[in-house]
Amino acid sequence: MRFKLTSLWAFICLVFCTNGLFAQNTFQKTIGAEGEDIANWVLEIPTGYIIAGQGSILNEAPNACLLQLDLAGNILWQKRYGAGYHFNEVLNAGDGFIALGESNAGASDVDIFLLRTDLTGNPVWSRRIGDSSTTDVATSLIAVPGGYLLSGILAPSGTLGFN
Repeated sequence: MRFKLTSLWAFICLVFCTNGLFAQNTFQKTIGAEGEDIANWVLEIPTGYIIAGQGSILNEAPNACLLQLDLAGNILWQKRYGAGYHFNEVLNAGDGFIALGESNAGASDVDIFLLRTDLTGNPVWSRRIGDSSTTDVATSLIAVPGGYLLSGILAPSGTLGFN
């Protein structure tokens, strides 16, 4: 038994040590400007990456942001989609993308926000889910045959701690 555990430990160390020795960064870049820029989700696509998050210029409300990088990390396009919005997730929709996040219209009015774009980030449609009497928070979005499944939290306004 002792030999088996020692062999297993040696194998685990070998795997983790060699992975660390031979791992390579594809690229490393800092993207953003003055203010606060947050990347919440990275989607790998055949031509590079789509990043979803939020960005804000000093003293302004954050804007939901999507940007596409090529495989070397160069920005191909970047778009902002309205003050008080942010994206938590983005999915490949075949001929474009669908991003999920929230809009914050006031101190306690948070709504779920969905945006469908074409392949270059131009809006195709958007939906805001919720009203001023509730706080609506998106938690996940998955593709299912014929559409999408959205999960989230619905609570009376002002009852969730992040408002």
